Amino acid sequence: MNRLLPIASIMLMIFLLSCSGSFSVLKKKDLRALDNMVTIKGGSFMMGLNNELFGEVNDARTKTVTVSDFKISAFEVTNAEFRDFLKKCDDNDSAMFSPADSVWKEFVGMRDYFYDFKYNSYPVVGITWTAAKAFCDSLTRWTLGKTFRLPTEAEWEFAARGSLEGNVYPWGQDLQCPNGDYLANFKKRDGVYEHDGFIYTAPVGSFPPNKYKLYDMGGNVNEWVNDSYALTGYQESDDIDPCFDCEELPDNNGAKVIRGGSWTQDEIYLECGRRQRLRYDAKTNYVGFRIVEVVQ
Repeated sequence: MNRLLPIASIMLMIFLLSCSGSFSVLKKKDLRALDNMVTIKGGSFMMGLNNELFGEVNDARTKTVTVSDFKISAFEVTNAEFRDFLKKCDDNDSAMFSPADSVWKEFVGMRDYFYDFKYNSYPVVGITWTAAKAFCDSLTRWTLGKTFRLPTEAEWEFAARGSLEGNVYPWGQDLQCPNGDYLANFKKRDGVYEHDGFIYTAPVGSFPPNKYKLYDMGGNVNEWVNDSYALTGYQESDDIDPCFDCEELPDNNGAKVIRGGSWTQDEIYLECGRRQRLRYDAKTNYVGFRIVEVVQ
């Protein structure tokens, strides 16, 4: 029993540090995804829903997988970064990949979300999986000797768990700090969005990071990952560096996996093992992305 005390103390220390507010020294100009790549040492872990709340085991059966080393952006890609990308595209691609203003049509004051400079450090939304992939491909072309892509579903979950075994959320087990502050931007069960300080999306890095110093792995916006979606995806994919890329299954219908939960969803969607599906060509106000750099 005594052997468990040091572990419990360490977990408590990590939780309290995450609530300490030290992350507030981050400056908006420092929150670009490309300038904040975090190296993740690979390893094996139990992927999928295990002890998470209301586990949907048929959709995310647990499976031991191994991922190689990779780098992942500490922040979700912002509006400012995505505008820079579009400026370098030709007219056809710029039109194809531009975020859809219509995703905010029912929200007062949000129609200029992508173009208004006051939202520079907010996560880009209203973009398709194809546009997110194009952003990564463009970074590969523009940065000599480096390869960028969307994270695989396994890489995303490995990074989200932050080396914590059995944690429900990326930062641990709780949704609030001891002082009552929320640890993520999500929909509360009483329907009051702004309990966490934000009605809609929040600037990236507004909440404490997980142990790997990755921000917004739970809440704010869902994130596109590389994998196609299928109920049997875990069983069909490899155990080492899995990436399920089959789009021809009957239950796929062009769906890709999204991870992380968003400002529009309650806490169960913030769980590390929770997966959702969305058509690759869908544009919403609750899905963005982050990038991975391949470690050579």
